[in-house]
Parts: sequence; structure tokens; C-alpha cells
Amino acid sequence: MLKDDKRFPHIKINRNEKFPRVLVVRKVLPDGADYFGPFVTGLRVNDLMSIIKLCFPIRTCRIDFSKSKFKKRPCLFGDLGKCVMPCLGKISTEEYDKIIDKVEEFLNGKHQAVKKILRKKMDECSEKQDYEHAIEYRN
Repeated sequence: MLKDDKRFPHIKINRNEKFPRVLVVRKVLPDGADYFGPFVTGLRVNDLMSIIKLCFPIRTCRIDFSKSKFKKRPCLFGDLGKCVMPCLGKISTEEYDKIIDKVEEFLNGKHQAVKKILRKKMDECSEKQDYEHAIEYRN
């Protein structure tokens, strides 16, 4: 039957969290979260996740915002500009939800906004003569 013990990967967005994360999971649970997939290979999911992280500054940390207070300094991704730093209170939940809505649109098949973002970043890198990063955005 050519089966292994793994399940197909899905992308999960848990809207029950204060600032939702985008995760790769192998179990679909009836927890009220939005699941996208299944994806046949894990490579395709990793490609999608890298595109999402390039285009949308969403959080990747495991902070539980229902219990903990805001931090005093940003994480590495916040310093690099790859996160909007909800841990510091720099963004409201409404603004963050708009970013997550765009991620869901991308996962539902509306790729035009993502193509524009990648094209813009590619052009910015090529103007700075940073051709290595421009090729990354092009690919």
C-alpha cells in the first residue's frame, strides 16, 4: 500500500490566539483553527512557508499572549524586520489580523498580492545592486 506512519502536512492558522501564528502540522484537530492542505510533500509546504515569511511579517515565537505581558526587547526576527513585534505592543490585534487575512488569501489561491510584494522586493534589491537577494525573490 506504500504507506508510512506519517500524515500529510497541513498549514494551520489558529484564530483563537490573540496574535495567530502560521504553523505546519500533521494532525487536523477539531479546535476551530483554519487548516490548509493536505500537501503531498513536505517540501511544498516548506516552500509555501518560506514565501509567507518573506512576504508577511508574522510572528514565529511561542509567546502565549493570554498569560504573559509584553516584553521589553524584540526577538531576533523583530530586529531583522521580519516580524511586526506584537510582543512589544507595536501592532494592534486588528492590524495583525489584516496581515493574517492576506496570508489566508494567499493560501486560498489569490497570488497576485504576493507576486507584487516579491516583485517590489526584487526591484529594490536590484536597485541596491544586491543581486543575490534579488535572485532569491525572483525564484
